Amino acid sequence: MIKLLRKPGVLLLLTVFILTCLALAGCAMSPVDLLKGRGKAKTGQPAGGVPAPGGTKRSLSLQALVDHGMDVMKRGVSFDYIVTGSSGTMTAKMWVQGYKFKFDGTFGGEKMVSIADLEKKEFITYYPTQNKAVKLAADSPEIKAEPPTRYIKMIDYSKAQVLGTELCNGASCRVVLLPGENGGQTKMWLREDCGLPVKVEATATGGGVTVTEYRNLKFGLPPGTFELPPGVEVVDINKMLEQLQ
Repeated sequence: MIKLLRKPGVLLLLTVFILTCLALAGCAMSPVDLLKGRGKAKTGQPAGGVPAPGGTKRSLSLQALVDHGMDVMKRGVSFDYIVTGSSGTMTAKMWVQGYKFKFDGTFGGEKMVSIADLEKKEFITYYPTQNKAVKLAADSPEIKAEPPTRYIKMIDYSKAQVLGTELCNGASCRVVLLPGENGGQTKMWLREDCGLPVKVEATATGGGVTVTEYRNLKFGLPPGTFELPPGVEVVDINKMLEQLQ
């Protein structure tokens, strides 16, 4: 394993992986915290079924709508993830179910698929062009690619302002404004049928705007969503470090 670590190709792979982890780290709140103690609707809505798009949710309070969205995330959802800011636009695909996350995008010109199991504290980054993957265990896993729960969890119900309803990305949405400190604010469009945001517009104190969109939401995930394709060579970083020690 030490000889393998000394090979330039492996070192490059590890360097890219570490940089990727640093890029994904630093979320204000880890997904574990985002999901803690949530997911039960408070209005008698059963936890079993996902409402069809166009279903009536306007009678729900804002908090009940958010709770329903947390429950939907626990049961599994996929979406296109688009972030537009001053540095450009990033697009990716994301799958979330309970404590499992999968993120498919391009970093530094190379396609990468990151899979995280937050209960097992396990991260796998898969490089399809190389048919290789690296595996890492972490005590405090965090993901920077913001799932919808990142935003609905930050709602302060005592300060949130409901501005009305609008059509956004083809869905009826409740528009919510969250005042921030020093002039900043966050505006989000929550789907009335599932409680998840389809668009979040964050304005910084200095006036810079970052827009995050969740498009093509699909409810329920097929078996094997968080598994690697067969035949992928997996390098376990923790085992390598143990042998080095």
